[in-house]
Amino acid sequence: MSTVVGAFFAGLAIGTTKYRQEVLLSIEPIGYCFFIPVFFIGIGLNLSFSRMSDHLLFIGILTIIAILTKLFGAGLGAKLAGYGYNSAYFVGAGMVSRGEMALIMAQTGYQIHLIDPSIYSSVIIIIVTTTILAPFIMNHAVKKAIISY
Repeated sequence: MSTVVGAFFAGLAIGTTKYRQEVLLSIEPIGYCFFIPVFFIGIGLNLSFSRMSDHLLFIGILTIIAILTKLFGAGLGAKLAGYGYNSAYFVGAGMVSRGEMALIMAQTGYQIHLIDPSIYSSVIIIIVTTTILAPFIMNHAVKKAIISY
């Protein structure tokens, strides 16, 4: 995780300089065209569907837990910040698809042999499933938010 945190702080440091825009315009295309696709290719290469059926209950339960914790966690934060229930639900729904750090943590755990390959594949499936389900949850939240106004 030190590489992620280090890169974040490097971005913060550069972002406070007069070179911010120049660095952003130079680095962003490289990231989107090369590094980000390579990262996702690496995740896909490590994914294995063998014995996936043995983990369906695990995948189902953790998918539900992942969605609910993001939904309620972010929604609670919005509620504590003074938002109404429907607006807080909208904020929580917007956070369901956020899986970048989960992918990075899963990949890191796999690479340093903290996560078994079969569990790794299940975790990746959970992250992808929550991302796929997120627009449906967001659509429901938008309808509730519109109705309340």
